[in-house]
Order: sequence, then C-alpha cells, then structure tokens
Amino acid sequence: MSRRSAVEQTAFGPMVIAACERYTPAEQRMLRDDLAERFLPPGQRLAVRACRWSPVRRLLVDATERQATGLWGSMLCRKRYIDERVAEALDGGTEQLVVLGAGLDTRALRLAAPRGVRAFEVDLPANVADKRSRVRAVAGGRADALTFVPLDLATDDL
Repeated sequence: MSRRSAVEQTAFGPMVIAACERYTPAEQRMLRDDLAERFLPPGQRLAVRACRWSPVRRLLVDATERQATGLWGSMLCRKRYIDERVAEALDGGTEQLVVLGAGLDTRALRLAAPRGVRAFEVDLPANVADKRSRVRAVAGGRADALTFVPLDLATDDL
C-alpha cells in the first residue's frame, strides 16, 4: 500500500485503542471489540498484544494522553455509545446501517452482519481499498454483508 495521508492515518488510532481495551480488567472495560486487533497491521498488533501487561498498557495510555488529553477515554466512550445506539436501532427493526468515515471500524461486522442487516461503509478511497482486503481476510463470508463506498466527504457528494 502507498504512503497514507494524515486523514487516512486516522483509521488506525481508534482501532488500537479498541483493541487494547480487551486487556483492561473486565469490570473496568468500556468496550468489547474482538475484531479490532485483527484489522491492524502487524506492528500495531504487536503493540496491542503487549498491552496485556498493565504497565505497558498504562504507558500507551499515558503517551496518548500527552499527545491529546482525554482522547483514550473519549474514544472508548464514543465507541460504546454508538455501539449501544446501533444495537438499539437494530433491535427495533432497522434494516440498514450506514457508517460514515468508517476507517477500520468493525461495527458493521460485529453488530449488523450477524443479524443479516445490510451495511454501507463510506470512507476515503484509499481506506476503502485497504478495509476491503482486511475484511476479506478477517471476516470471510461476512464480508458480503458490507457495501463499500469510496468517497471523499470533503469534496464528493454522498
């Protein structure tokens, strides 16, 4: 894959946070995303696996907080809130899910696909191409439940 722009790179940070959360003690865990780690490149997967040791996890959280105060916790709260609202909508009979700026997010695979709900993921063309290959590798047949829409929301009309 070619070098990614700064906007395209934003797909990785939230997934690292979501993947590291699985190593937070269960009673403190905000989010459960068992697919997150599998969508990351090998180097980031290694960093995530190192988070099973709480001192390493604390170092990563602290480094993130030095770069952007509140980012770690707000990302987890945001993901959990959206997961809960999407699950409620699906429980209520919603038949389609559209994820704008999907990045590497796994929500469509975790929440929509198991229920047979059609999901559309909209993101930058480079992110869509990368995500499509990752979904095939990680999700196999569940990939058919996703429709990828390559689009730059800054310049293209949805």
